[in-house]
Amino acid sequence: MPGHEYFINSAIFFTGSNRHSGDSQNYLPRNLKKIMKNRGHIILSIELAIEGGSLSLSRGKQEIDFWVGTREVSKAEDVLEQIAILLKKNTISIKQIETIIVSNNFGSLTGAKIGQAIAQGLKKAINCKIVRVPILQALAALTNADFEGEILTALPLGRNNIGWQTFRKNKLQSMQLFKPSIEPQISTAEAFTKTVDFGNYGHIILHDSISRIFSVNRSFYSTMSQKTLIAGRNLAFIIAKAHTP
Repeated sequence: MPGHEYFINSAIFFTGSNRHSGDSQNYLPRNLKKIMKNRGHIILSIELAIEGGSLSLSRGKQEIDFWVGTREVSKAEDVLEQIAILLKKNTISIKQIETIIVSNNFGSLTGAKIGQAIAQGLKKAINCKIVRVPILQALAALTNADFEGEILTALPLGRNNIGWQTFRKNKLQSMQLFKPSIEPQISTAEAFTKTVDFGNYGHIILHDSISRIFSVNRSFYSTMSQKTLIAGRNLAFIIAKAHTP
């Protein structure tokens, strides 16, 4: 895959503070009533390894606000600026963030490094905790609670490849992360189509850009549409929901 670096199940230990994190660090909302309203466990979720990435602010499983990038890989300064905008827009101080959730184990190596570096910089600045969540597993957790069977999740990798993984779920398992059936795979769109065609998957969970590719092939799309869930582009909130009880 020339021109792109991807990683699968490779831990990234990329640390260091970020010079830009201090720009919004001292932001203090003026309205005291809003400050009281926003008290609680604030979670910042960062997913930058897939396409332009996304950010999500949430309290428990309730999302407060989000941002989705439009570039192939978002720059660190753009992401930091968007974090500051989300906080200011929702009258939240950066010091209220107790947990940062960041995706790992799959996607663009460059994007993943940026996400990890931002998380580490913020941790150093505000002394919060960092939780790393595998993104393909987080997608599988979107399945209905009463579902039992094989799940396939898939994400775009660059312009021509698809990363995917399968999981087995029974009714006794919780909706938190559960063990995969196989290791993550990378395929061309054509090879992935055959995988879906010949596999016995009860649920297929796709990123929005993959679903649009397959919607062109009407016969194929109509076959799998009844068991397909479109995850959208806000992957940051998906990893937050997968982690939060």
